[in-house]
Amino acid sequence: AAAAQQVLQAPAAAASSAVKAVASTATKAVKVVAGQPQEPGRKSAEFTDFSAADDPVLHDGKHYLEWIANITVEKYAAKSTFSVHIFLGDFNPDPAEWRKDPNLVGSHVVFANNLGFTGCERCQEAASQHKLVTGTIPLTGALGDRLGKDKLNSLTPAQIAPYLQKELHWRIQRHDGTVIEREDIPSLKVSVAHFVVSIPDSPDQFPTWGEGHRDASVTAGRLGGAGDDDD
Repeated sequence: AAAAQQVLQAPAAAASSAVKAVASTATKAVKVVAGQPQEPGRKSAEFTDFSAADDPVLHDGKHYLEWIANITVEKYAAKSTFSVHIFLGDFNPDPAEWRKDPNLVGSHVVFANNLGFTGCERCQEAASQHKLVTGTIPLTGALGDRLGKDKLNSLTPAQIAPYLQKELHWRIQRHDGTVIEREDIPSLKVSVAHFVVSIPDSPDQFPTWGEGHRDASVTAGRLGGAGDDDD
């Protein structure tokens, strides 16, 4: 039993340490920008219900902001398996290089039978009903790697939202590498959200996520991007 307990605690401790490392960087960054005046002529994103820079809970060393990209799309939108790639920064224009691009944050793969060949009646029915699937790509790690670079020194919405407006990109690709243009998949909706995460005091506990806040300004008006009126 003792050996089993050690096995269970080891990965939990590692996960807790990783979370604390990210949180430490994020908290320091928040402290750096909290007292800085806004650059002249710079327009900050508007957030009516949440302001991380003014929230004292993020200054206690026990909380940090987690950023994610959410993906919603019809499962059979491409009539076969396809991927939605999420990039942070410039990426190779050659689609053959997308899956190994250094700025690829993650890919959401939608596994779907080829509707032109499958005899699956449930698949055909799901396609006719426009069945939606969802996926999530974490952004915090990639954003943390960029702290101190690209004029990015905080994980607060005032810093991250304008940054993501410029640097967050998504593309669609079939499993054989063929590119699908975003306008050809109208059901695709990519959105961005952030959460205040509480860091556990014990290594055998998990972080606690607070209420999420969607940052519609990042994706609204872009091909495949969610707007204010999207669920």
